[in-house]
Amino acid sequence: MREISHKSAYILHVRDHGDSSKIADILTPDFGRVSVVIKGVKKSSKKIGLSQPFSPLMVTWSGRGELKTALSIEPAGPPLMLKGNRLYCGIYINELILRLIKPFDQNPELFDLYHHTLQKLPHDSIEPLLRIFEKNLLELTGVGLMLESDIHGMPIDSLKEYNYRVDLGAEELVKGVHQGITVSGEVLLALRDEYFSRVAETKGVKSFMRAVVQYHIGGRPLRSRELFR
Repeated sequence: MREISHKSAYILHVRDHGDSSKIADILTPDFGRVSVVIKGVKKSSKKIGLSQPFSPLMVTWSGRGELKTALSIEPAGPPLMLKGNRLYCGIYINELILRLIKPFDQNPELFDLYHHTLQKLPHDSIEPLLRIFEKNLLELTGVGLMLESDIHGMPIDSLKEYNYRVDLGAEELVKGVHQGITVSGEVLLALRDEYFSRVAETKGVKSFMRAVVQYHIGGRPLRSRELFR
């Protein structure tokens, strides 16, 4: 059995496996998303503490199939203490990665994006942080947004309204014709620049990104959004 030793990781999600074990979906810089069995976790208070999301870890695992066996899990830093809405935001970020990233899709930039977003989550403004994460996550999965120009090559105009088709991009809105997501040029440019100067921009970007994310996850609801409600 191939052994992978001491790799940086974050746990994204944990579920029961048998009487005493759990399966953890972990994110690593070198191997992407990996599923590992943590044996005996229900009988060890130490393992229970290390099997929670939002803690930087060093993990060693072995196995040749898709489901690996964790041989050791060690802390690599203090756990991130998230409460209230910020905890729900962390769960949302984890769920997005689980839904959009395939297993073993190696992407060190994704790991860095996740790590830096988590570090900002306890104190930064939530809405801009989440929208920038969503935008950059889509970019890293190869389905980034087209925010510089419309489908005809014309620069996005902050004073215009657009139909945004996720598979094509923005096209100036024609009255009575709706073929995508209706969005203002102001919102598209705010998202491009990752700078939201007004409440209206922040709300507009949230509405736009919600529709885009829903498109990419196939319309299935996100469980983490139910927690917000």
